[in-house]
Formats: sequence, C-alpha cells, structure tokens
Amino acid sequence: MKQPMKASFSRYDLDTVVNILNTSSLVSNGRGVRMINAAVSFDIETTSYKENEIKYAWCYEWSFAIGEMAFYGRKLEDFIAFINSVSTRLNLYKNNRLIIYVHNLGFEFQFIRKYFEWEEVFSNDVRKPIYALTKNGIEFRCSYFLSGYSLANLAKNLEDKSLIKMVGDLDYKLIRTPETPLNEKELGYCSNDVLIVTSYINEQIRYCGNISKIPLTKTGFVRNHCRNKCLHSSKSHKKIDNKYRRYRMLMNDLTLDVDEYNQLKQAFQGGFTHCSAVYSGETIEDVSSFDFVSSYPAVMICEKFPMGHSKKVKVNNKEYFEYLLKNYCCLFNIAFTNIKSLIINEHIISYSKCVKSKNVIVDNGRVVSADYIVITLTEQDYISISKFYAWDKKEIGTFRIYKKDYLPTDFIESILDLYVSKTTLKGIKGEEVNYLKSKEMLNSCYGMCVTDIVRENVVYDDEWKTEIENPQKSIS
Repeated sequence: MKQPMKASFSRYDLDTVVNILNTSSLVSNGRGVRMINAAVSFDIETTSYKENEIKYAWCYEWSFAIGEMAFYGRKLEDFIAFINSVSTRLNLYKNNRLIIYVHNLGFEFQFIRKYFEWEEVFSNDVRKPIYALTKNGIEFRCSYFLSGYSLANLAKNLEDKSLIKMVGDLDYKLIRTPETPLNEKELGYCSNDVLIVTSYINEQIRYCGNISKIPLTKTGFVRNHCRNKCLHSSKSHKKIDNKYRRYRMLMNDLTLDVDEYNQLKQAFQGGFTHCSAVYSGETIEDVSSFDFVSSYPAVMICEKFPMGHSKKVKVNNKEYFEYLLKNYCCLFNIAFTNIKSLIINEHIISYSKCVKSKNVIVDNGRVVSADYIVITLTEQDYISISKFYAWDKKEIGTFRIYKKDYLPTDFIESILDLYVSKTTLKGIKGEEVNYLKSKEMLNSCYGMCVTDIVRENVVYDDEWKTEIENPQKSIS
C-alpha cells in the first residue's frame, strides 16, 4: 500500500508561515487584485452529538498547509487569531490577498463564518460557497468545486503518487475536544488532507501559470480554453479586434427575451436514463451494452443548431408543420389528446415536463398514456415522440423557428483540440494528468453550453438567504 508523503507537521508557528509567504511572489489577476502565489490549504476536524434532539458540534483540530509544510492547532479561536495575524503581518486587504483552499468549503464555512467580517461570499446554493473573502484579505476557495473530486479521488489523480487519502486512522465515533490528546497516526491523518489539496493546487499553478489564473470552478477551465480559442488565437491585434467584434455581433443575435428563455427552459431535458417498465425491480443477467465514444462532442461538431434570432410563426396545417420541422430548428408548445404509448417497455415523455395534464398513467416518472397533456418540444423531440406514441389529436401553440447552422468554427476547433489531446495522450507515461484534464474538459464542453443563465442569487449576510434574479437582466 502506498504511504503518505513524509512532510513536517508541527504546531502552528506564525513567524515561519509569514516568512514562507513573504518569499512567495505577488501576481495580479488583471483587475487590480494581487494574490500571493502559493498553494495554501485549511481543514478542520469536528465532533458532533445530539442531546434532546439538538445537535451540537465543535472543532477539535485544525490543519494549515503551505506547499509541503503543514501545521496544526487545536482550538478554532487560535486559527482565527493566527490567520488575522498573518493578514496584519503581510498587509493583506481586499486587493492584496492570500488564497486559502478548503476541500468542501461549505462545511468549514459553517464553523468559521461568525468569526470574520466578510467582504464578499459567492455561492451557487445555500451553504455552498465557492469563495468567501474576508475584509482583511483572506480569500477561502473551495477546491472541491475546482476539482470535482472527493479528496480520495483527488489524491489518486495527483502527479505526486506518494499522497493518498488515509482511511481508518481517525475514529469519528469518538467525541473529542481540543484537549483530547491526538497520537502521531491521528495527526498524520489530519496533515495528509491539507497536503493533498496543496499538492493539487501546486499542479494547477504550474498548469495555469500562477494562482490568479486558476478558475473558481471546474467548468472554468473549459470556458477559458474555448474563450481564448474563439477570441485570442489570432496573431495580430487587428485580427483579435475583428474576432471580438464578430463574436459580439453573434452574441447579440443569440440574446433571448424572457418569454423565449422560459419556453427554451421548459423544453430542455437531460439524458434519457430510465429503467425498462418490463424489468423494473428485477436483476437481469447476461446483458450487453455499447458506448458512443465522445457522443456529446461529436454532436456539437457535426450537427446544426439554432443560430440567430427566433421568429414566431402560425402553424395552420400539417404540410406547413412538417416543412418547418424539416427545414428549421423549432421550439413549440403542443397539446396531445388521448396519447398512448406504442411500446410496452419504454416511455420517453417525462411527466415533470408536462405543463398541463389530465388522467395520466405514469411509469416511474414517464407518461404511458393520458387523456390530455401539454408539453414544450423541439423538432428532435417531436420526431422521437412520433416513434413511441400515437394520439387522436394535436394542437400547436406558440411556435418559434430558428435558422439552422453549425456552431462557430473557432469553437468547434477548441472542442477538436481537446479531443485530439484526449486521444493522443491516453496511455502515454508521464502524460496522465494532461490526459485527464483534456478528457474532463472535453466532457464539460456540453455542460458549459447548457448552464442556466437565470438563477436565484444566494446571499450571505450573517445568515443565508436567496433573492430572485431579474430574468431580463440575466439574459440581456
């Protein structure tokens, strides 16, 4: 079994930490903010128990690492005093920051949130901060959102194979306090967690150039890759300016209004993953399957998509309806009367997507039959539904058409670049990390394109709350 990397782990020492950080360079993010270019990580160990149905929890150990050097303390209040002293000694403030990565920041944040004054907290959901900036220049970032891996899987994919996520060396059933003695093995468990994160961040610093260029989330890598390919790959400034103007015009052409956005969102569905109605609940043996390699990127490259502004049309007859389906990308509301499945084992209409319905028979969330349903479809959806269902009558509602065209050439080339890297680096010794990055970024190209642009604003102001975003502001 692999052994964890041997690294120093001692009681926290303010002078040592300040001296290490003082020798690190300062880098700018290009927006007036400077950051210490060092891999730093923080983690806590906690105890919890219930009494009279009330849950109590506290921190009994904290770990702090810079590169391959790790420190620990026992009381959370000591960490607060320690990090505030680091901020003072290094003259940190809003535009002069120390980035500290925490794996699953949402957990640690609940313990430290009352100890700091917060300049800004950015979250994608309640109690799930992506980063949290204190008024004295300490920016906590979530390395889980950046990597997408559990700590154990993060360690497995490191270039440094001496680090592993240690299991079983810390009994979580025991109730500990900051006064409870910890043996060398238990402390080793604590140090290993922060050293895994700093090793990963050091890899990202090397890969991205410096800490200011590391994105906040995993999809940020592919966004940056595609953005640079589309906007900055030309050699001359004149060509870059022309490219930028061309893409600006394209984005303006693709801007939605609120009604159109709502209709598009109603039509959007995920992949089809549904158990056969015939074999549900049974264990089936001797089955086979096959996989479409890089199916999503292949479709993005080879197929045409809606481009430009939509146009509303009135559909009055079957011939015109079929003409539109054949020649345009279509988005429309449709009502089916007495719809029934033609196939026993599979049903593809999702009941949750039905805007209206009457007397529906459902198979594990899918429509088997109904007296009446209203749903929003694309032309591709309608073609599929026609193969799986029959109905007595259909009525067409709001119908939009879009010009069919391929995605921008530069964007397609950025996807192909990732595909080439994935296929040529696979199995090459020493290129494991680059192969993994290319594979993950390739798989993220589709997800990046369908991220919802209108979301609730999650605000932290001493407590968590949500605010409804103005849809028009988000999509304009």
